[in-house]
Amino acid sequence: MTPERAAELRDGVGSVFLQVLQKNSYESICLAMSKLYLSALTGWEDSIPQGVSVAITDGSQGAKLAQLKHWLWGDTSDSTNQQ
Repeated sequence: MTPERAAELRDGVGSVFLQVLQKNSYESICLAMSKLYLSALTGWEDSIPQGVSVAITDGSQGAKLAQLKHWLWGDTSDSTNQQ
């Protein structure tokens, strides 16, 4: 993914994202992707129905995966600091 390609995909990706949100009822959404991929979703905030919580992962790929796991399992502890 390049910044140019993300810009090219933006309209289509945003449209599909909105369709998915409209067809289903969500309480929470986790966006586990790089900043570059997230840039293809620019404007996603406007698509989120009121009352739906959004988690966005950050950090390295491993950190993102750990955050996604915690989100999926409903674990709010921070495993990145465990020894």
